[in-house]
Amino acid sequence: MNKPLMTIIILMITISPVLGQGFLPVFNAISAEEWETTAYDQFPDAEAVVLFDVGKTKFVESDLGYDIRFTRHKRIKILKSSGVDYSEVSIPFYFKDINNTEYIENLKAYTYNLVDGDVRGNRVSITAVFEEQLNKNWRVKKFAFPDVQEGSIVEFKYDLVSPFKFNLPDWEFQGDIPTLYSEYEVRTIPFYEYVYITSGIQEFDSVSNVKSDKSYNYPGMSATNTFGKSPRYNEIINTFVMKDVPAFEDVSFITSRNDYLKRMDFQLAKVHSPYSGTQEIMTTWPKMAKSFLEIDEFGKYLKSSESQAKKILKSELLLNANSQLQNVKAITGYVKSNFAWNNKTSKYTTKTAKKFTEQKTGNMAEINLFLCGMLNAAGISATPVLLSTRKHGKVHRKYPFTQFFNAVVVLVKIDGKSFLTDATDPLIAFDRIPPHCINDYGLTVEKDNPGWVKLVNSNHSESGTTFMVSIDTVDMAANATISYASTEMEAYVLKRKIGDDPENFSEFLESKGFSAIEGVRLRNFERPEKPFLIIAKGSVELETIGDRILISPFFNFNMSRNLLKQDTREYPIDLIYDKTKKFTSRITIPQGYQMAKLPDEFMIDDELMTSKLSYSVNGNVLTIMGHYTFKKAIYEKEAYLPLKKHFEDIVNHFGQQVMMVKNND
Repeated sequence: MNKPLMTIIILMITISPVLGQGFLPVFNAISAEEWETTAYDQFPDAEAVVLFDVGKTKFVESDLGYDIRFTRHKRIKILKSSGVDYSEVSIPFYFKDINNTEYIENLKAYTYNLVDGDVRGNRVSITAVFEEQLNKNWRVKKFAFPDVQEGSIVEFKYDLVSPFKFNLPDWEFQGDIPTLYSEYEVRTIPFYEYVYITSGIQEFDSVSNVKSDKSYNYPGMSATNTFGKSPRYNEIINTFVMKDVPAFEDVSFITSRNDYLKRMDFQLAKVHSPYSGTQEIMTTWPKMAKSFLEIDEFGKYLKSSESQAKKILKSELLLNANSQLQNVKAITGYVKSNFAWNNKTSKYTTKTAKKFTEQKTGNMAEINLFLCGMLNAAGISATPVLLSTRKHGKVHRKYPFTQFFNAVVVLVKIDGKSFLTDATDPLIAFDRIPPHCINDYGLTVEKDNPGWVKLVNSNHSESGTTFMVSIDTVDMAANATISYASTEMEAYVLKRKIGDDPENFSEFLESKGFSAIEGVRLRNFERPEKPFLIIAKGSVELETIGDRILISPFFNFNMSRNLLKQDTREYPIDLIYDKTKKFTSRITIPQGYQMAKLPDEFMIDDELMTSKLSYSVNGNVLTIMGHYTFKKAIYEKEAYLPLKKHFEDIVNHFGQQVMMVKNND
């Protein structure tokens, strides 16, 4: 399977030749060329374009040694009225506590308009900048540029000061609009060694790594000390440049956009001291797994969970002595029924196992680590699995970054077989994980032998919709009885969408054009091992042309538009799980009418998918049957064009109307 382009580099103290000149923008100094250009040949359809985006990170001396100062300067040209939407800015910053926080300073932002040949600048007022708290540790500064219109140029610049040396500011070379020039300069000092990962980048337009004239003392050391004269260390200037970067198209069927954006992520790897030598910050996957097992918020909670679970197993659960599989099902069901997920995804616990059993609610780590402890207490082999949810992005397995992970599930091993389980969601069967956790690989957290496990759903999902249709030729309406059945992830997705509420399914039918909806019944909502069944009745207004009746046999339940829109694609097509969608429509031909020529039948059968659409008339009943099956959960990018063609064919053929004409006699 194709993965995002990824490179890991260590920022070392070396010197290499300059491959490209740096770009030095000046604030509030816009060239005539920037004003005169109304479109760019390389991006003719762009609504707006980033003229430049320049970031600079360096270390600055502080009372406690060194802080990191990150400066960003960005300028955007609005090319079309629709590009005005790109005039809003959000600046995130990390907040640990009142004494340990990043902060923004020196913020300045202008809108420039050319009026009768004169440049008029409109500054963003400090009162127009507001702060929003995203969660416990992340906040954001926000503002919108005033008086933005087609032809405007907007520009902002700010400094972010951070005491957190474990994580240099990351950099994105790509955004939602094209970027003509993007540069990131990182000035490192030899006390701190970082690694960086690039995603989506095959090569830079320019890379340089040179030693500057500026030198530093080791943190806390004066120019002279008891050991004599303090050594001085020069900083290294690392510069990365990309030009003419296309907009990132937020295409369908991907995991997180962060997996495919052209970007760099940094992590502190080592700290070097002239006194104590080198301290390893990031080491190996086995050492990282071992560290998780040693901390209170993971390993110690897991051990405590096992102790708490023994009491429950003794007093509340009667296990099957002959079937470990049934015991896994019973224990998972017990946790799902007795403990509620608070909808917080986390790899760490925030309370003790005893407190969790008392409060009956917890985050993902608290629930699944308790499940793992309970399974182990019952003599079942179970191991925690660290993973990254789909929105969080894929795990890069070449270097142990703890921030890659944000969630926990459980790996169960029985009779030489293994499967993943999760207790946060009662709508998932006991031997499945939710779709948002199906994301490449997870890391098993074992003391002696951590490893990687593929995060997949190996069970084929299916949905089938049957329509029994009669036609009212007076009101020109199609009256339909709808039967819908789905299994596995197809059932789960619909359950999450409509809940256990017939009214929500009625609204779903209304979105498909139905009215006069009645008799909605749902079955097996809380039984994930059974098909999810829905029955309803409704009417759809018919399209007529003279004495002809037109009807769409599948009433827009089929694939109605092709979500694969790009001419080419550099990413895999990730459907999460393989699936089949089936449709059957039986239409009673009204008295006095007959079928016109039926559409052509249709078939696909190759390594990517199968599909078939057929028509038949028996007496006064027209039967249309169709299905399409995706044979893979993930298709490599090389399959994009043929798969796009299949999508287009399915949309066209399954969306064809059938026609009935009035008899002339």
